[in-house]
Amino acid sequence: MGRRQQHHYRTEPARFPQDFAARLSGFRAAAGLSWRELARLLRVSVRTVHRWRNGARPDSGHLLSLLELATERGLLHTLAPTLAPRPWDTYSESATSCAGASSPSSAASDCGMRNPTRGSLKM
Repeated sequence: MGRRQQHHYRTEPARFPQDFAARLSGFRAAAGLSWRELARLLRVSVRTVHRWRNGARPDSGHLLSLLELATERGLLHTLAPTLAPRPWDTYSESATSCAGASSPSSAASDCGMRNPTRGSLKM
């Protein structure tokens, strides 16, 4: 008989950031929003947003909405630095069209990269 695979699950819940109020303020400022505009976009009352500023935790649905808004505006790093895309996980158009290249092979040659020929990789 084979061994059963053991699964190890995280038993400790993730910790809510102690500096959430500061992160929220930083996001609002970076997004160029007033507290009222932020509340409207999240479909919550201004009072709710002020409670978050004063240390209350948003419920999971509101937190998800806030993270989605931050992602849409390219500001996820202001709220959740560990969730934000790392530079090497994304690439810009300039990287794919280096020096205005019209094809990947011309981009490789224009950017000084070696362009392997078909069949040059040995398995």
